[in-house]
Amino acid sequence: MNLEVHPGELVAVVGSRGSGKTTLMRALAGQVPLDGGSATVCGSRPGDPSHAARVGAAGEAWGLMERLTVWENLSLFARLWGVPEQRIRDLLQRLDLEGRREARANRLTPGEAARLRLARALLHDPPALLLDEPAGDVDSESASLIAFTIAEEAEAGKAVLVTTFGDPRVLRAASKVCYLEAGRLIEASAAVEPARAAESARALESARALESARAVEPARAAESARAAAAGGGAVVQHEPRPARRLTPHVAARKGDRILLFRPEEIRYAYAREKSVYIETPEGTCAVSFTLTELEERLGESGFFRSHKAYLVNLAYVKEIASWTRDSYSLILKGGEEVPLSKHRAQELRVRLNW
Repeated sequence: MNLEVHPGELVAVVGSRGSGKTTLMRALAGQVPLDGGSATVCGSRPGDPSHAARVGAAGEAWGLMERLTVWENLSLFARLWGVPEQRIRDLLQRLDLEGRREARANRLTPGEAARLRLARALLHDPPALLLDEPAGDVDSESASLIAFTIAEEAEAGKAVLVTTFGDPRVLRAASKVCYLEAGRLIEASAAVEPARAAESARALESARALESARAVEPARAAESARAAAAGGGAVVQHEPRPARRLTPHVAARKGDRILLFRPEEIRYAYAREKSVYIETPEGTCAVSFTLTELEERLGESGFFRSHKAYLVNLAYVKEIASWTRDSYSLILKGGEEVPLSKHRAQELRVRLNW
């Protein structure tokens, strides 16, 4: 395995369970010894006394003291690092944990615990971040906030290495994506565009398929290369054509009628009292999807999760209204208002460059 992460980069390592992601992170964090080779993080080697000061590390199942409260977890490490309490307050506000400061870590939701692990990793403002599945198995709102925060840290100059099963929010933010399988690393993309998560995922699959082809047919590849060299031609490797995707229609109920809507016919969707509704030319209709399921289905059709309870079609947005310093809403072409939460406004600002 050879891997470099430079300041200002966010590198995502994608792999399934058992591929070696957590072992890689623990080794780089100095929690397990290396069997061979070498690793350096910001000039220090894992296990050196100076190493911990340069690294902010957290994993899906490690990084918190379960019986301490949110404030106590951060306060303990703040005292160890000599970090002022204002830094704790800033991180609690940034990661939307102010209202949970007195809750024990073992009483937090998975999304809250993931945000607290990230806050602890950021506490001493290290130049490098090692985050093992920071947005794994959490709610959509938390996953988006986590992905946006680590993207901001990379933008500020930190070297960020993240492992993921393939979370599209993390892939959208990544500047480079690699695939890890059985401890072997394949670099799939050296410059993934942040807004092209789907292409990132396809790049991973293409790299994986290409690596398999190289392993299965080395003689054939060598023969092709020799033929190209002799004849002065180019070697062209044909990849299988991706399967054609059907338009993701949404079935909805209005009274005793079942209606089908194309994505462009849906202005926005919202959750209320454990039910989800969509606004369409036929009026308000109920759907059987959760809002997260709708987001996954319609994400590539221009829909944006503006609030934990709202999913909006950006094609219908006329105006982004700012009511107070931290309060926003989206004004649609039909005059309706859709709430825009604070960190979603930051994500939308990056997405639309406004």
